[in-house]
Amino acid sequence: MDYFQVGTTMIMIVNVYGSVLNSRQRVSCFFVWALGNVLWACVNFYKEIYAEGVQNIIFLGLNVYGFLCWKYTANAVDKKLKSIFCFKSSCTTKKK
Repeated sequence: MDYFQVGTTMIMIVNVYGSVLNSRQRVSCFFVWALGNVLWACVNFYKEIYAEGVQNIIFLGLNVYGFLCWKYTANAVDKKLKSIFCFKSSCTTKKK
């Protein structure tokens, strides 16, 4: 029995379950997807598929962003991220 193949199949099932939760607009989809992204990143780094491992880490970041947008308003999340990642000289804001 190939345990690695069984494990990757189980991770795929976790990600499909996350998609089902998302289609039903359940906030728990973000936690399921986060688990799937972390597990896939580990598998990809183990198999030395670094580009896909990095891609899954990026997906994990987008997952966190999506959860924050779902929990709070998207505008509040964008303002917080802008305050963290933008310097005053590089970010322009419109004054009313």
